[in-house]
Amino acid sequence: MASAHREVRIDRPADVVFDFLADGTNNPKWQPAVVDAGSDEAAPRVGATYRQSVRHPLGFRVPAGYRLTVFERPRRLAFEVSSGGPLRPTGTFELSAVTPTATDVRYTLAYRPRGWATLATPLMPIVNLLFRWQTSWLSNAKTALEGRSPEAAAA
Repeated sequence: MASAHREVRIDRPADVVFDFLADGTNNPKWQPAVVDAGSDEAAPRVGATYRQSVRHPLGFRVPAGYRLTVFERPRRLAFEVSSGGPLRPTGTFELSAVTPTATDVRYTLAYRPRGWATLATPLMPIVNLLFRWQTSWLSNAKTALEGRSPEAAAA
């Protein structure tokens, strides 16, 4: 199994942080590999799907759609990747209100190979590195939500 997590304190109320993370159209504001994102959903909810394209290290775009699997506002949000490369990781955001205006967020990405994918088990250390890089982007969400970037004004 491959997994990584990151914890960040964001100086915003838990409901504001949850809503920002739940709305996949915000992903380009805090995930540098995400080129574009969209959804046909009126609002985030369990089962909502998001389309997005990510920039591959070789320069081309790869679809990386996902579906929300848990939506417990403002405490817990989870998703599973539904398109893109051969890996279909799951992600979880766990939020804890520290004060009325500060929220601790734990972001976890995990992948458990099944079936033919178990042949890739020797590559899991590389996947762990990729997941550590991706979970580090949670610091960008903190920056955007705390108003330290132009993108935050659009949120």
